[in-house]
Amino acid sequence: MFVILILFLWTPLGDMIRGLEIFKNITYSPTPAFKTRFNLVYMAAYFAGALLELIRYFTAKKLLTISNLYKNSANTDSLTQLNNQTYVANYMKSIKSHVKVGDKFGCFFIDIDNFKNFNEEYNHLVGNEVLKAVASVFRITDEADLVARWGGDEFIMFFIGYNADQLYEIGEKVRARVEALRFNDYPDIRITISIGIKYETITKIFNIDNIIYKADSRLAIAKSEGKNKVIFKN
Repeated sequence: MFVILILFLWTPLGDMIRGLEIFKNITYSPTPAFKTRFNLVYMAAYFAGALLELIRYFTAKKLLTISNLYKNSANTDSLTQLNNQTYVANYMKSIKSHVKVGDKFGCFFIDIDNFKNFNEEYNHLVGNEVLKAVASVFRITDEADLVARWGGDEFIMFFIGYNADQLYEIGEKVRARVEALRFNDYPDIRITISIGIKYETITKIFNIDNIIYKADSRLAIAKSEGKNKVIFKN
């Protein structure tokens, strides 16, 4: 509305419009007071619009932040801050975008040895601290394409581009780092993990569920052979 008034009253286009036959008998000359009031109203409307735009911008930004927080919470384990099973499931669905035929792909299935003893001999808070400490070791495993808490005291890692020998070395490095963990408040606590590794070269019939199953089977072997082991059998 303000734009129309401005075009009509104070622009060459307004002069042309007023010059039409229909407007020839209409005369209007705004007073200085009217112009002042009009300019003030226009400026007020302009700044009100700018204020509303700022409010809209910051509201949208806040909503985006909330949305990202919700998305992160939906894909993150609240205790360890690692990815959770939901994230792993989405990763598995989109695996073809991560790999191509001929790529090397590895999976670690990991379990904390005798974890229930920490809860029983100490308490669940100590058990939680154990989980967080172990997760901190997994988090710094830079070679992994994905690190996640599978559930309870089980974790999973995926690797792309590493051969069998390299995966075994990484597994041993992770196992040793966990074994070296110490707690100042509980100096007697010793943590060990068992790792089952499955490695494949990607083919057109690549099945990630089968790789996870086989890595879990090798984890069972590590448990049966005394724990605190890395088992790699292809």
